[in-house]
Amino acid sequence: MGVGSNVSFLLSTALSIGIIGLMHFFKPIIVDSPSLTIFGGFSSSVLFVFVLTAINNLENVLFGDGFEANFIPEVVLALGAALSVAGTIHGVCVTTGFAFSAIALYYLHSLSQKRYGGAPFVYSSMKKKK
Repeated sequence: MGVGSNVSFLLSTALSIGIIGLMHFFKPIIVDSPSLTIFGGFSSSVLFVFVLTAINNLENVLFGDGFEANFIPEVVLALGAALSVAGTIHGVCVTTGFAFSAIALYYLHSLSQKRYGGAPFVYSSMKKKK
């Protein structure tokens, strides 16, 4: 079964710090190869997922369970953090990291919709009264 929000916050924060450390440790190797710069972008998208998880779990701990991550504050903050780390590695890592993060965000959203369900869509007809 899953862990609580506080343990998940600690795990995702630790994994985020670990990814940042590994990216900077292997920076000379990543910069030398074009294929590894793409892998650096993929690593920054994994960092994006962990930072977004950490932010949302921190909000769940502080504000109570059921608090949802919105696009503007949480997703933009996590994306900015991940892309700024990718920018310290290589410029291509930023571009590929943005693309991989967009794909990851799409799959996170679809997974969330399957797990928790979305708001029902309300059909409204725009018929004129005669």
